[in-house]
Amino acid sequence: MTTNIEHETALPVADFTSLLEAFGQALGAGTSAPDAWAQGCRAHQFQGALMPVASVPDVLGRALAVKSYADLVVGASGGQLTAAAAEDMLQRYAGQPSLPPRIDRRLRAARVGQYVVWATFCAATPNVNPFDILSRTTQDILTALGLGHINPSETLVLIAYRSSTSTASPPVHRPTVAEAEGFACYRPWHDPLHAHGYTAPLPPNPAGLPGQPEIVHPGILGAGLLVPCT
Repeated sequence: MTTNIEHETALPVADFTSLLEAFGQALGAGTSAPDAWAQGCRAHQFQGALMPVASVPDVLGRALAVKSYADLVVGASGGQLTAAAAEDMLQRYAGQPSLPPRIDRRLRAARVGQYVVWATFCAATPNVNPFDILSRTTQDILTALGLGHINPSETLVLIAYRSSTSTASPPVHRPTVAEAEGFACYRPWHDPLHAHGYTAPLPPNPAGLPGQPEIVHPGILGAGLLVPCT
């Protein structure tokens, strides 16, 4: 956390100062350091540079543990699905070029993430699925995207979705320490003027995988979901 604070470049000075003051006040009130930092961060999220609408990639993507995505699907099912049933559904229809209408509706009704959504995209071709240019191995995905919180033994689901649909066009921001909170694998991108961040690949990274573009946006429904999911 200390390293990220020292190297933060995307959070405006006034917001950064306010975050540190909130952190200090919470510590002074007896809150534990991790909780105090989380509280301060959550009050200062989405203050990184807003990407101009014309520059927002057409397609965004994220990798989640299948259990995490299943929880989102369950949450949108109104009690009709259990976690086990949702996981089974995701496994069964993974890679299918089209989905039965009932399954398609379930996935589009689910959120692509809660609260703060971290996503990547293809900088060279922002209208394609970013996972089409990445190795489809779990270890390479985790390494390239800096997903150190996911156990390499877990099954991943790779989802891609349109950044703008008829029902949602979330504001897209450059990430800062406020969104990262205490996430140990986040590293601020060094250029304060860059429109987005880049992931910090996990060591040891024997293949020399480069960092991938990284943005954040508020949670939205998966109306713009692209199929197949992998």
